[in-house]
Amino acid sequence: MSGRKHSKEFKLKVALAAIKEDKTIPELCHQFNLHSSLITKWKKQLKDQGSLVFQEARREPETLPLKVEIEPLRAKVGELVMERDFLKKVLDT
Repeated sequence: MSGRKHSKEFKLKVALAAIKEDKTIPELCHQFNLHSSLITKWKKQLKDQGSLVFQEARREPETLPLKVEIEPLRAKVGELVMERDFLKKVLDT
């Protein structure tokens, strides 16, 4: 029983069954072939963190496309500044 990896879907299924309380923990242990401490842990996690399911996902600002567009523009600005400074020196003499 120990050392197995369980999918989040399986954990949710077990935790929901435990929360329903229509079966005892020992019955769920037998049904899912799990130790009672795992079922109790997953049930507690679902109770404590279940509301996270309904939170809006935080969107990261879309900076990558802007960064891609900005780099060539910065290079062009640098080029134009150098050109302006050169022309200013040539025309002022």
